[in-house]
Amino acid sequence: RAKYPVVILRGGLSAPVTGYTTIAEELASQGYVVIGMDAPYRTSIVVFPDGRTVSLPAAFNLELMPEGRQVEFARRLAAMWGQDIGLVLDRLASLDATGSSPFAGRLDLAHVGVVGHSMGGATAARFCHDDPRCQAGIDLDGRLFGNEISQGLRKPFMFLLEDHRGYDDSDHIIADIEATYSNSAPASRLMFSVAGANHFSFSDQILLKSQIVISAMRWLHVAGPLEGTAGLRITVDCVRSFFDVYLRGQPHEVLDSLPRRHPELIPH
Repeated sequence: RAKYPVVILRGGLSAPVTGYTTIAEELASQGYVVIGMDAPYRTSIVVFPDGRTVSLPAAFNLELMPEGRQVEFARRLAAMWGQDIGLVLDRLASLDATGSSPFAGRLDLAHVGVVGHSMGGATAARFCHDDPRCQAGIDLDGRLFGNEISQGLRKPFMFLLEDHRGYDDSDHIIADIEATYSNSAPASRLMFSVAGANHFSFSDQILLKSQIVISAMRWLHVAGPLEGTAGLRITVDCVRSFFDVYLRGQPHEVLDSLPRRHPELIPH
């Protein structure tokens, strides 16, 4: 093609984006330019080209904060991460306009998608609410924290969630996601839960973590029974199909057929 649609990929909380290589490779193989981004002081560790490293300070680590501070800090963090995406798109526009860049004239910045997991998913929703450059977004099991909860999303948006059935402690998380979904444009919203999935089913972490630990989590009912490669297969098909429809103009049947291809999908 003369130009390729662009997808911004963001990991969860301090997780490096290399933990989402399965999603990135699937999209790249189908004709998307995928920009996976880490950020200093936000990702667990960032290595610069000259060898310098920047680690996540304990003061910025959401998981180490008292529970009473977590929600407000997460709200601020989602806004900062959204600004990071805006900065990356500014840089991509510059590369697209620069004759010496291998990307010059090849980036279709009128068709930009954003997908993220966990806090990255919250960031996708925040960015697609705030920045008109987002043309489609996907939240992979990320809790929401911004104005999108009450105002909804006007751009095509999909939620792909773990199996929350039977977990009362997640009721408030689901309530905020359902409020966002209810307030969003009906023609271009989509929400599935994945039967048997847990929070890591959307990331390479489900395979990279110790399988002894994963088995123990399943035994304790902290993790669902869905097999790791099955969760990733469902994730990449849903992500690719959503962007194919809303960034590349494929027929909506591509999305309508997802539950037939994957019986584990539970529509909302």
